[in-house]
Amino acid sequence: MANFLRHYLNESGGRTIFYGFRRSGLASQHMINSALLSIMVQILGTSVNMESSVLGPITKLVNRYPLGPQECSFEELLGATQHLLRNEPDCFLILDALDECLTKDVSSQACARKFVQSLHNVMSMSPGRLVIFSRPEPQFDDIMDSALVIQLSCELLLADVIKFSNLEYEQLGRYATEKPSTMAHIKAHSQGSFWWAKLFLEYLANAPDLTSFHRRLDHPIPSVEQFYSAALDETALWMDDDLKNCQESIFVITLHARRVLSVLELRDALQLSETRPGDIISRICRPLISVQGDCVQFSHPSAREFIESRHCPGVPSLGHSDSHSHNFIAEICINVLQRKEHAELQAILAYLTRNHDPSKYSADPVNGIGKDLYHYAAKYWHVHLCEAERPSYQLIVAVRKFLFSLQFTHWCEYSTSAFGALIGVTGPLDRLKMWKLSLPSGQRAELDLEHCYKYSYSRLVEACELSTPLHQCLARISLCGHYLNFGLIPEHDHLLEITLSILQKHVPLNHPVVLRNKSTIAFSYLRDGKMQEALDIYSALVPLQKEMFGEQSIQFINAQHYCGESQYFMANFEASLVIFHSTVEGFLKTRGPASWSYIAAKLWYGRSLAQLGDVESALRIWKDCLQKRLQDEGPYDEFAVNIRIGLADLLMFVDRSKEALLLVEESLPVLRASRSLTDISRLDAEILLAKIYHKLGMGDHARKIVEELERSGCLASHFQRSCQVSHLKGLLLAAGGSYSEAMDTLMRVLIQTEPEQNNLCLLWMRMDLADMIRRRGPEGDKNTAAILFDKIVKDLSQPRDHPVREEPDSPRLLKAAEEALRYTRSKQYTLANEVLAREEVEWMRPSDLWMWYTEQLVFV
Repeated sequence: MANFLRHYLNESGGRTIFYGFRRSGLASQHMINSALLSIMVQILGTSVNMESSVLGPITKLVNRYPLGPQECSFEELLGATQHLLRNEPDCFLILDALDECLTKDVSSQACARKFVQSLHNVMSMSPGRLVIFSRPEPQFDDIMDSALVIQLSCELLLADVIKFSNLEYEQLGRYATEKPSTMAHIKAHSQGSFWWAKLFLEYLANAPDLTSFHRRLDHPIPSVEQFYSAALDETALWMDDDLKNCQESIFVITLHARRVLSVLELRDALQLSETRPGDIISRICRPLISVQGDCVQFSHPSAREFIESRHCPGVPSLGHSDSHSHNFIAEICINVLQRKEHAELQAILAYLTRNHDPSKYSADPVNGIGKDLYHYAAKYWHVHLCEAERPSYQLIVAVRKFLFSLQFTHWCEYSTSAFGALIGVTGPLDRLKMWKLSLPSGQRAELDLEHCYKYSYSRLVEACELSTPLHQCLARISLCGHYLNFGLIPEHDHLLEITLSILQKHVPLNHPVVLRNKSTIAFSYLRDGKMQEALDIYSALVPLQKEMFGEQSIQFINAQHYCGESQYFMANFEASLVIFHSTVEGFLKTRGPASWSYIAAKLWYGRSLAQLGDVESALRIWKDCLQKRLQDEGPYDEFAVNIRIGLADLLMFVDRSKEALLLVEESLPVLRASRSLTDISRLDAEILLAKIYHKLGMGDHARKIVEELERSGCLASHFQRSCQVSHLKGLLLAAGGSYSEAMDTLMRVLIQTEPEQNNLCLLWMRMDLADMIRRRGPEGDKNTAAILFDKIVKDLSQPRDHPVREEPDSPRLLKAAEEALRYTRSKQYTLANEVLAREEVEWMRPSDLWMWYTEQLVFV
């Protein structure tokens, strides 16, 4: 009906914009975003001489997302679509099967309502018309009540159904004399359903003789669902057990796969005959499944609903519960990943070399019939595994075997190449750690996720003994990356030192792998707080990588980006902003909008903006990145969790602590499930939560966190975090009225700290302690407070050869130090520099004001 109306309006000289929804395994928001993109493309593709004022907002989006609008958030796409529709002349916007965009998720329903309401509002104020075809759906009732609604009754549709059936009957080429009686039966029983009429005609066409034709004609099947049941009963009469299992497997995979699979992928997954597998699928699954081109999908939305609601009799190993179905697909994925060819050393080394030295690019080692299925299995095996709430013992054993095999290293290197290391490897393993906690204790013991990477890559290193020393080093470097990603710093540093000593004996100093590992060393300097050393290495690497590989190479962009991080940590925010602006564009062109590198670069750019005072722009960037990541990977993705934590910290800075609290409280369960308290990702999140509790006056909650952190011993190897916890403890004591104890706590930390250990947290601690001391009132306390800022700045008015005196700084220097620090703490760097210039002083140790390494880029 929707297509008929579309063609009718077009032939009548009208202008139509059309989109038809079709339910799939994708989230509702993906489907709605696709609809918005399609509407925009149709408007822009057919409009001529569009004014610049209309194109302005679209041009901004194009400049912001040069690879395309697929990266835009729902709000951005909706706003741009509304803008175009407001300026569009008389047109008909036709949406077909609107109810198909809804899923069970509550948030998706809200998104769908906003989509419909927004389009309804904008079209009601423009010359155009919004036409929606949908089955009755309570979610949209209140919106529809305010518009003209036509219920397509049987009587209204019947003439078109008969016209359609006449054409279909002629194509069947069966019993022309029976056409009138057939049309009479359709008129009596179709109830206005085109799909029922089509199924009924196919049912008649399959009659082996005229007698059977008459029997079927005289006893028509009353509903679409009964047609499906009858078709399955009929095929069950001639199918053997293998074909029945194959049929049920196709239903399960088509229903629960994360994307539409091809005929060849299903053939490979189910080991179907190599000759005409599409015909086999059509023969045993018709009319529920259709093969359109190379794709296998449900022939009609009612077919999907029928399978969703149907229990599979006689196939208890599959069932149609979500858990059993995902268990089945996870087994297929693991079997694909575990195939013998994926343990072949040359195939693994091809990806290993490609990932560490892109100049040695080779053809894709995964090829042939199973290539696309391997890609699907590599990307989604952990998704299906985590959806299996009650995994079979057979599946658990298969997963363990895979995790401790050479095939696991093949998957790691393939996923690093295809999706990026953090998205393709670290993210899935983190998600599995959380899922593992929901399993019975016996199954948890089988899945040793903590040691699989080390074991499998140690096997790869041993296997590489028959290859070259370079390949052995590359395998060790991949293992170093794992240690670094999971916070195993001592193991990382030890193995990296061994690897570099071997590398330098066998390859030139300008070899790409050597350069890459110099970058790794520089990164370890960042992590250890040696910012200047890191900046020196990266600054030397940037021109070298540019000369060797070019401006568009990932090596150059990576080196440039980490040079920007070094500048950021050293509080050179103007310099870091310029660099991150460049690397955002570079990563977008080389890695694409869904890559970890591009999203991370945007976050760094936003953080630099925030440090320079443009917090609102930073918030917008971080929210966009979070929304995009959640759409693509879901709420349990650890990168999304880290973005949430950093966003919460930004909200804290602008006094939106309640919003920050919600973000941290929904993120911490993921970190607590996958990371220990010694890991800085979790440690920073716990400290931030305590700060938020303190800011909101929830002192008891904050104190519990502080006590747990002190009791656990996790602060022993993290001096900066230890300072933060001590600072917070002092503030909590003061908030509770224990000023003397609070001041003793803070003073004790400052006295025990050596000058070279000074850091931002200790500087902020000095200011808060000074405020507490002054609050006591006596004149002597004012001097005690001022002396806290001794040796923070140095006097430039004195000759350079003037001897440094041991006595305390003059009141002028103490006052200048405190005033400049207070401006710095509130991010007013220009005013801080004005104070330093006016008083002719400079920071005694500029490194005291540097940031320290944190995975969430939190404000400190």
